[in-house]
Amino acid sequence: MDLDLPKFNCYVPANRLDDDQARALLKDTLASQQSFLDLAGMDAGASTKGLRVAGVPIGDDAWVTKFVAEKVEAVILDVGKIDHVLTDGMNLYHMMRFCQNSRPSFLARNTPTPLISDSLGSLDAVILEAMCTKGTGSTHMDWTHELRSVCNMKSQLPHHRGGFGIASCAGSAISDFYASTASLVGWLGHHSNAQQDLANLADVWVQGQDMSNSESWTAPILTALKCSHALLLAEYECTEWGPAAGPASSDALVAIAGLAGSQHPHADGTGDRNPPSALLSLFLPP
Repeated sequence: MDLDLPKFNCYVPANRLDDDQARALLKDTLASQQSFLDLAGMDAGASTKGLRVAGVPIGDDAWVTKFVAEKVEAVILDVGKIDHVLTDGMNLYHMMRFCQNSRPSFLARNTPTPLISDSLGSLDAVILEAMCTKGTGSTHMDWTHELRSVCNMKSQLPHHRGGFGIASCAGSAISDFYASTASLVGWLGHHSNAQQDLANLADVWVQGQDMSNSESWTAPILTALKCSHALLLAEYECTEWGPAAGPASSDALVAIAGLAGSQHPHADGTGDRNPPSALLSLFLPP
């Protein structure tokens, strides 16, 4: 595949350079390398803090947290506008549940939980407040803390549990990130066999990381996956898939990548052909 980009930006993680110095360094590098001459005239941007790639923030923790906070603040602003314009409670409910509540889901799937939880918690509070205000005509202001907590729980429970199905963004973001990242690990594990016809993508995309040994993971996205795994076990009473047992076990994480190897069909055409996305290691409690 040929590189054909009208523009590009470069992330230069460094503690000793500011953005102007990083841009100058990038410009000199492009001009001095024969293979980069086609890129030298594109006026590339450079940042030492982070950049957005396909809508996903990549950078240091402070930059990513600020990026997420600004995106969530835009959603919160729209919630206020909708609450002001709509007078019908059912229309407001549908707008909250299917539009505003789901807008951060892409960020949730691609951003580690600690960097997004506080912002999404603020969004949860604003959506619940809008629902209560419209549904009670603001009389909920006189409710006790216990009554308000029950109302919030009722709003966020799924329909089959007797709730209104407005899932907590902060809570669901943990499982969203875990599921999507576990699928990535499984897919990379599926393509980490150097003997196969396809490229060894795990070696290209996560160099030096053994997909079958979670204890060796040092890449930020993989360590974040391990943290989410431990959090779901310890605080949300999830159970591990397969033979792994106990909150300290990492067998389930290994299984995500390791079992991907069994997806390669044998010479006789047999073998497990389930997609890597089916190899998630945790189940929510009943």
